[in-house]
Formats: sequence, C-alpha cells, structure tokens
Amino acid sequence: MEPVRWVYRTALTPVGHAVRAAVLRPVAQGVRVVGRSVRDALTSARDTVRQARADFRRMLFGEQRQPVPVDRRELRGPAARTLGSSTTALTKD
Repeated sequence: MEPVRWVYRTALTPVGHAVRAAVLRPVAQGVRVVGRSVRDALTSARDTVRQARADFRRMLFGEQRQPVPVDRRELRGPAARTLGSSTTALTKD
C-alpha cells in the first residue's frame, strides 16, 4: 500500500495540479466569459422585444391615460386623530 501512496503523492498529485492550472482554469474562465456574453445578449433581446410590444400596444390602443393624482395629505379637523386626543370613555377629559 505504501508504494501506491508514494506514487500518488509524488507523481499523480503534481500532474493533477498542472492539468488544473494549464487546462481546467482557462477553460472555466472562457466558459464564464461566454456565459456573460450570452446573458448580455439575452437581456438586450428581451429589452428589444419588450419595447416592440409596448410600441405595438401604443399603435393599437393609443397612449395610456395618465393616472389622476390623489390628495394623500393627512386629515385636518375633527376627522383627524392625534396622539394627544383619545376616543375611549375611560381616558376622556
């Protein structure tokens, strides 16, 4: 068993490290670059299709109606509640 262990440690392990450094890492880096390029191309295509669909909708139905602004300020007067006033019977002054 000892000769097998010695061969593995002295011959096979350094060969494996060399293969990893010379072949596997550059291949992995190339795959990552290709993946990024494909992802960017798909994103660009998706944006183009989305814009074309929006233009087609505008052509068929016209511009969208603008939403009416809503007054969202707090209530004033008797309808408003504050921390200083209470509505329970036990704490009314």
